[in-house]
This record gives sequence, structure tokens and C-alpha cells, in this order.
Amino acid sequence: MHFNNCNGLRISNLQHLNSPRNHINLSCSENISLSGLNMTAPGDSPNTDDIDISNCRGVDIRNSVISTALPLT
Repeated sequence: MHFNNCNGLRISNLQHLNSPRNHINLSCSENISLSGLNMTAPGDSPNTDDIDISNCRGVDIRNSVISTALPLT
């Protein structure tokens, strides 16, 4: 899931399993709220970045479970 140029984006109660690429990509956005996320992928999955954030302001991540091979960046 890729979000670009967003303002006031809200994502909640999302389950995202075994994504073949990034689970969530946020770029050039502001005032973002992510909550109640459950993102999982096995350790041997290719390129399973969890949440990639670039050129964003005001990103709030709460009450979420993130279990993927690569860390939050």
C-alpha cells in the first residue's frame, strides 16, 4: 500500500499478512495516524519492509503489532 501527498490520512484496524513487498509506504505526506495495525511476514520472506516513511511530518503509530523480517525505517 503506497500513500503519497496525503494530509490527514487515518488508517486503523488493518491486518496485513505476508506482503511480497513493503506493507505500507508513506511519502511526502503529513498528519498521518496509524493505529491497530497487525503486520506479519515470515523471516525468510523477500523484501518485507514493514512501514517505510520518507519526507513526512506528523506520523503517529500506536497500538500496533509489527512482526516482519526488516525493521521500521
